[in-house]
Amino acid sequence: MKIYVAGKFQEYERVRSFMRRVRTKNHFISHDWTRTTEFDDNGHPKTEKETDLSLQDQIKFATDDFNGVKTAELFIQLGHPELNGAMVEFGIALQRGIPYWIVDPKKHTIFYNLPGVTIYESEAAALADL
Repeated sequence: MKIYVAGKFQEYERVRSFMRRVRTKNHFISHDWTRTTEFDDNGHPKTEKETDLSLQDQIKFATDDFNGVKTAELFIQLGHPELNGAMVEFGIALQRGIPYWIVDPKKHTIFYNLPGVTIYESEAAALADL
C-alpha cells in the first residue's frame, strides 16, 4: 500500500522513524518530505522554518507534498498541537476519500469525526493495523 505520512516539520525525525517502521511492513511511502533538498547532507533542515525558504522552493515542496497525498492510498498524520500544513494535507485526503489515520491527537477538530477518519492513541497501535 502507498502511504503518505504527515507531521510537524520540526518533528521530521519522528516522522522519519515512523516511515521506517511503515516500510518494514512492506508498504511504500508516496513522498518522503523529510528527505528532500530542504535537508542538508546530515539530514537536518537547512532552515529553521519552512517559511524561511525562497518562494520558489516553498512552491516546489508544497507541490511535491500535494502530489504525495494525491497518490497515496492511506494518509497518516502524526499528531501535534501546532499542525499547519498537515491540516491542508488532511483536507486533500478527505476530498480524495482515502482512509485517514491520526496518531496521538493533541488537538481535536470536528473534522476528525468524519467518515474515513480513524484516531489512534499511539504510533504502535497504528502500526499494528497496517
